[in-house]
Amino acid sequence: MTLRYGMVLICVLALAGCDDNGGTDAGGGGSDAGGGGADSGMTDTDSGAMGTDAGGTDAGAVDAGDVDAGDVDAGGGGGGHCAGADLIIEEVDPGTGITIFNPTTAAIDTSTGYTLCQRPSYPTLATIEAGVMIPAGGRHTFAWPGTFADTDAGGEIALYSSPSFIDAAALIDFVCWGTGHTPSRLTTAEEDGDWAGACAGAITGDSLRRIPESDGHGAASYDPTGAAAALTCP
Repeated sequence: MTLRYGMVLICVLALAGCDDNGGTDAGGGGSDAGGGGADSGMTDTDSGAMGTDAGGTDAGAVDAGDVDAGDVDAGGGGGGHCAGADLIIEEVDPGTGITIFNPTTAAIDTSTGYTLCQRPSYPTLATIEAGVMIPAGGRHTFAWPGTFADTDAGGEIALYSSPSFIDAAALIDFVCWGTGHTPSRLTTAEEDGDWAGACAGAITGDSLRRIPESDGHGAASYDPTGAAAALTCP
């Protein structure tokens, strides 16, 4: 009996030990699974941080507004009178005078070969009036050449940088009005891009004036009433 009870006691103790170890393992495994769950949460947090970083590379940071279309000023560069690189004809008053304007940023000496043309007459500016220096943004009115016959009803004036009358590149400005002039330099002016289309209207006011901010390449650039404002450049 004593031996039987002893064997029973030993088996009971052995079974209790197996259950405890298995419980511990299961619990340990559960802890491991929980640990894995914690690890997965950290990975999710990292992914979220990357998502935030991606948002930080913000297309809005490359601000299209900084490249301001207004800064690329279409009006400033354009074909206004201040865009000219040489002297231009500002005003024509037949029988009285011709006003020449300097739209550049430097003074221009008119005695270096500048010539007016109204075929068949070709007086240089220096012949009309010697020693004239037109300052940047300034003007000078030369007396109407006695050899010019045009009137308010019609005529033309061509301005050359040198007396090379068949050279279109030497023709730096041109204007015709009313019935025009014969023989004419209109073809040369058209070839050089200094004129297009019909002449400006016949002069009905004090003079024919270049309109501010116009390109001077056609009738729309001139006011035959003489009421247009004087040209200015910054």
